[in-house]
Amino acid sequence: AVVSTQSTGVPQQNIYPCLLLPCVFVFNIMSLPRLIPENIVALDCEMVGVRGARGGEVGALARCSIVNYDGRILYDAYVQPEGQIINYRTRFSGIRPHHMIDAVPYSAARRKILEVLDNKYIVGHDLAKDLQVLDYTPSPQLRLDTSLCQHLRHLSGCDINRKPSLKLLARRI
Repeated sequence: AVVSTQSTGVPQQNIYPCLLLPCVFVFNIMSLPRLIPENIVALDCEMVGVRGARGGEVGALARCSIVNYDGRILYDAYVQPEGQIINYRTRFSGIRPHHMIDAVPYSAARRKILEVLDNKYIVGHDLAKDLQVLDYTPSPQLRLDTSLCQHLRHLSGCDINRKPSLKLLARRI
């Protein structure tokens, strides 16, 4: 917030340009962590298929990696899903049966992961899936999703209306 003396000469508090938005949004902006390197992490989750309640396949967390702004590993572990694995999705996830031998149980992994993510800006590609598998809903202002970034789509020459793959973004930028 910035203090100014408008035409009345009395100090007033200006709350950024979002003054026209609902007060709840203003409060959220004021409570966000400072956007500095120490408050930024990158998140990537790998999923496997487990048997769902109705017998079909649903995605479950099998590995989570979190690095800080400088690339230092804050968390990197294989995670034992709560359900029976029926599809390792190795082509996409890189996960194989031997990775699950000493994997961290999901509840313990999730607890530690949420500690690391607490009050941080989270950068990732197609974050919605990663956050869903973690059953975590941070403030939308804390999510920085590279798959939704129009500027990255433009720089990579991708169709502005389609989500590019991370592989394509990395190859072209």
